Amino acid sequence: MDGPSPFPWPRRRGRIETITFPLKKRVMPAIKMSMEEFQTGNEECNGICLACHEIQYGGCEPDARRYKCESCGARKVYGLEEALLMGRLDIEEDDEDERGDE
Repeated sequence: MDGPSPFPWPRRRGRIETITFPLKKRVMPAIKMSMEEFQTGNEECNGICLACHEIQYGGCEPDARRYKCESCGARKVYGLEEALLMGRLDIEEDDEDERGDE
């Protein structure tokens, strides 16, 4: 096949050479929360803003997406369960020493 290739990568006689493209999205760190805070917040319908990391108390279903933040005004408030499924919420485990179990 002579002439320009319709593919965005170079092609040579049936063999495709790979070209790596830089990622456009940056990976954001997860917001840390204890299991007790998560359960209480989920029961009280709290959400979390992924922009400013503020908790929005009440009025946010567990599967909420892109609600308006009361603190910063960004439409990045997600329900706690939704943020957990997205990988943006990290549940910390309690140490056995802190609970006093031996």
